[in-house]
Amino acid sequence: MKNKINFLQELGNNIREQRKLKKINQEDFAKHANIGRRHYAFIERGEVNVSVVHLAKISLALEVSINLLLPTNFSLVDLIEG
Repeated sequence: MKNKINFLQELGNNIREQRKLKKINQEDFAKHANIGRRHYAFIERGEVNVSVVHLAKISLALEVSINLLLPTNFSLVDLIEG
């Protein structure tokens, strides 16, 4: 469970970092990505499991690859078993 929480928090941090590089606030970005503001805030804080659809919307709105958003220091086995 800890690995999953850490993964989601790092994912949220990566998303937040990319959003800030675009100099856009959470509310405006959530509208641009067509995601509810509250749900988007939960994503950035790593408090919810992100669907592939939402991750794709975020990636497209940020104009970056999904790979850039995904944490790199996690193995899928550890993530599933942890």
